Formats: sequence, C-alpha cells, structure tokens
Amino acid sequence: FVLAFIAGQLISLLGVPIDMNPYGKFFQYTVMYSGVVYCTIGIVLLTKMLSRSFSDSMSKMATWIVLVATPLYYYTVFEASMSHVYDFFTFTLFLFLILNASRHRNIAYYIFLGFSGALHVLVRTQNITTVFVMLLMLLYHLYQNKFILWKLHLRNIAITGIVFLFGLTPTMMTNYYLFGHPFTVPQGDGFLSWFDPKILSLLFSPRNGLFSHHPVLLLGLIGYVALLIKSY
Repeated sequence: FVLAFIAGQLISLLGVPIDMNPYGKFFQYTVMYSGVVYCTIGIVLLTKMLSRSFSDSMSKMATWIVLVATPLYYYTVFEASMSHVYDFFTFTLFLFLILNASRHRNIAYYIFLGFSGALHVLVRTQNITTVFVMLLMLLYHLYQNKFILWKLHLRNIAITGIVFLFGLTPTMMTNYYLFGHPFTVPQGDGFLSWFDPKILSLLFSPRNGLFSHHPVLLLGLIGYVALLIKSY
C-alpha cells in the first residue's frame, strides 16, 4: 500500500492523472498484485525449508504441487483481495524463522520473530493457535538439545512473546471500536461452536471439503506426521 501511494504520487507529478482514493481501483489493483509477490516469497521460503530434509529435486517438485494442486494458485491470481495468499506468506515466514531460531542468539532476530507471529495473527485471528503450537515446539526443541545458554534462549523467547502481544493491539483496538470488546468473535454468537466443530465435514465434505477437493493435502499431512516421527 505504501509503495502504491509513492508510485501514485510520482506518476501524478509526471502529469498522468491517478485516482489517489485509497479505496479506488489504483490501490485495489496494486495491493492485489502484491499477492503474487507474497506468494512467490512464500514459495521460495518453503523450498528452502524442504531442502534441509529432502533433495533439491524433491523439494522443488513438492513446492510445485503446493502451488498448482492446492487452492494457493487460485487465491493468488483470482482472489488476491482475500486473505488466503497473505495467510500462506505469513505462516511460511513465521515457520521459516521458527526453524532457524535455535541458531540465533541475537535479540533482533527474536523481535522480528515476534513481529512475524503477530502479523500472521493479524491476517487471521485464529492463527494464534498456530503461533502458540509453534512456540511450544521451539521450546521443546531447545530443551531437548540441552543448550548451554538455556537462560539466554528463554529470555529471547520471552522477548518474542512480548513483541507478539504488542503486535496484536491493532486487532484488539479494532474489535473494541466495532464491538465494544477487545476479544470477541466478530461474526456474532453461534458462529463458533466449541463442542461441535464439524471437523469431518470441513475435511471430507463433497461441498468444498479440504481433503475431498485437494487430496494432495491429505498426502502432505501423512508425510508431515512421518517427518515428525523421524525427527523426534
């Protein structure tokens, strides 16, 4: 959005009329084009992560499958105004930083890690569960490897948590402004059922079920479980 604003101002100085209305088509299209950029960065990060455990050819093939055999391509090209492609990017970025965290002792790295986690949740509030699980995995990894500087890593993770919570303030402020409470389900009562989450329908429904429409994701889940067993 900032780059679009700067570009619009420069183009206007050249005498070409640009509609600088932030809700106009110029900003809409430039922001949606950024979805392609975010998808590309996410794909690169995903390939780098896979190459640590698999061959380069296998990593590239798996990345291509993620791009063309899942909804990723559709939401990147045809529905770039929705949050899906940005959700993919922020998750991949956070996961990439998590996997590298044990190698770093610099406070700045953990500040950026907390910021990336907050960005992931700002895209979709329910992503807070992903961040929580990943941070638990990081703590377990540090403890399992019995790092000599355990207290230093613990301090860095505490800094990550503080930055993460601070980064959630835009969501809390927005909820308070719109609904009168910082923590709420914007869709209203009855939208979320904790005791009847419809997991099987979500995964296998003939109407846009995750695994029934994109079976490669089920194959990926099996591979992910196998990788966890192999790693631990």
